[in-house]
Formats: sequence, structure tokens, C-alpha cells
Amino acid sequence: MKKFYLTKFEIFTIIFCLIPILFGVFCYSELPENMAIHFNMKNIPDQYASKNFVVFGMPVILTILQVFCCISSKVRNEKKCGSEKVMILVRLIIPILSFITQAVTIAFALNEDTNISFWISLTIGLIFIIIGNFMPKLRPNTVIGIKFPWIINNEYVWEKTHRFAGLLFILNGFFIVIMSLLNKSTYGFIFLFATIIFIVIYSIVIKYKIN
Repeated sequence: MKKFYLTKFEIFTIIFCLIPILFGVFCYSELPENMAIHFNMKNIPDQYASKNFVVFGMPVILTILQVFCCISSKVRNEKKCGSEKVMILVRLIIPILSFITQAVTIAFALNEDTNISFWISLTIGLIFIIIGNFMPKLRPNTVIGIKFPWIINNEYVWEKTHRFAGLLFILNGFFIVIMSLLNKSTYGFIFLFATIIFIVIYSIVIKYKIN
């Protein structure tokens, strides 16, 4: 049985997912017993969880998810992706989201004027901009990218789709950032949904053109 070893960087990202626990521990006595963990687009909480779950449970769950992602990519042979920088970025997504979501969740519990939608949307928009810059560098693989069968099995379709998707991801990222600054995050995510559909349609058109 082949063994897989985590790199020092991967171990660092896993530990980083746990750091947000310190936010909650530092102000534990000031936090309410039930804390908001989900918000609608109007920044109104619609789901709550216990203080202990938010402070300790959420970072642990994201840490387990990070471990799974690190191991999963090795099993699928991440070297086929063609870009080490992309894999570094992928490794950082969950730790960054863990850091941001925990920080703004606790901030809202302490001060309900905190705009959760703004910070989450801003973070997602920036991630899309960065990912978009690296997508054209990806080679056909089953680890990361747009992985429909007709895309993975044809290198030309893969290349054309990911170049096009990279451009749309960058534009979509900027749009989400702008909408978050205007406090209209809903429009950003509607545009994101439309972008994904448009990319899939584009890949199908390219596939049928070469046939």
C-alpha cells in the first residue's frame, strides 16, 4: 500500500485552521450562549449554534476538511495539475475561510453592526480573482479544475475552457468585490451562478465544434 506524507506546508495549513479557536477563547466570557452562524443576504442571522460549537467545533470541522483535502489530492496525484502555485493556493483556501468566518462570526456576536455579508463576499471575490489568474496554467487532471468528462478527456477543450474560465473568474471576482463594497452581495452571487452556467455551455460548444 502506497504511503502519503504531508509536507511541512500542509501541516502548517492544518494547524492554521485551528488558530481561530484562540479568537473565541480570548473573549469567551463575553460571548452569548447562542451565536449566529448563518446569515441571509440582508445580514440578518437565520441559524444559531451554541457558543462551544462556534468557538471549538467549527475550526475543528474545517481542520478535518483540510486534512481530507490534502490527503485526497495526493491520492489523485496532484502533480498532474501542472501548477504547483495553484495547489499552494488550494491548500490556503480552507485556512483563510476558517480565519475570516470565525473572526467575523465572533465580531458579530460582540457587535451586531458587523457586516458579515461584506467580509465573506469580499474574501470570496478576492479568491476568485487569484484562482482566475492560475486556471489557464492547469493541465487536464482530476484534482482541480472544471472536471466534466468531455473537458478532462480532451486536452484542447480543457485548455480553451480553462482560459475562458480564468478570464470570467477574474471578472466575476472583481464584480463580487464591487458589489460587496456597494452592499449588494446578492448580485455578485447571481452573476457567479450565471458565470458557471456560461462556462459549461462554452465547453460544450467547443467540444462539438472540434467534432
